[in-house]
Amino acid sequence: MKLTKSNNIYSGEAIRFVEQYPTKSKKKVFVKKQIILSEVAEKVFKLIDSLKINELPSDKNIKGWQQGLDGITYFIEYKVDKNYSFKNYWTPTSQDSLAEAQLLLHFISSFESLPDIKNSSKDFQNEIPFDSWTYPGSSTSVLRIKPNTKKKNGC
Repeated sequence: MKLTKSNNIYSGEAIRFVEQYPTKSKKKVFVKKQIILSEVAEKVFKLIDSLKINELPSDKNIKGWQQGLDGITYFIEYKVDKNYSFKNYWTPTSQDSLAEAQLLLHFISSFESLPDIKNSSKDFQNEIPFDSWTYPGSSTSVLRIKPNTKKKNGC
């Protein structure tokens, strides 16, 4: 998601993509960009500010934050004026007792429950043209099971 704020005007764009899997030839990528309503972008900014997400250190700087080989890694990148920050968080659901992980999970849950975000995610999933795909950088692949439309033996 890309969010901007300029002169108290909020805007946003959700950018989602998947790669076809498996591929025997050239890699195919499905990309969808969706404009986020100004009021939704403003809600996300306010959520970030209220939870002080930009003040949260990257996982490597949080005492006790464990690392692993699989799971979900979240990336937060932001730029305010000339200050730039890029932070990552490996699988906050595996960080049982860390307050920082609980804060991040609360942010993710609140963000994903916003109607525009939730609906655009569902729309994207429904529009993926591949029968199976993977999210770049992930070891997970998804297979869409289609109902069998042919009847066998007259059944």
